[in-house]
Amino acid sequence: MAFALLHGAQVISDLLTIREKLVLTNLLQPHCKLIKSTVAQVLEARSTEGASPGWTCLGCGVVCLIQDESIHSHFLRLYCVKTAKLLWEQELYVPFQYTAPCAFFHTFPADVSHLQGVSEASVKHQSV
Repeated sequence: MAFALLHGAQVISDLLTIREKLVLTNLLQPHCKLIKSTVAQVLEARSTEGASPGWTCLGCGVVCLIQDESIHSHFLRLYCVKTAKLLWEQELYVPFQYTAPCAFFHTFPADVSHLQGVSEASVKHQSV
């Protein structure tokens, strides 16, 4: 497969088509290194007064673990490969802590004092 010749192709989810993989690599800035990726949705815990607790979907696409070498930091970033846009990002600060209530769902405190989570599309293809 021609895409296998691209640098870092082994870290891109097998659930993506060749076109989607190319879109994803074009979305990455030159100083950013893709470490791992997975197809997933990003959720945020909602705690509205008078409503039952639950989760709100912030977006679906490809969640990537990125090393930004220009600022010496790591991020989780959600990209939409259909619209070729960055939808969401979370810096992995020290000490970043997360829990995994089940094999495909990871939760963590977000910058805005809310609990957020990543729900992976396939346990078999877990990457992040």
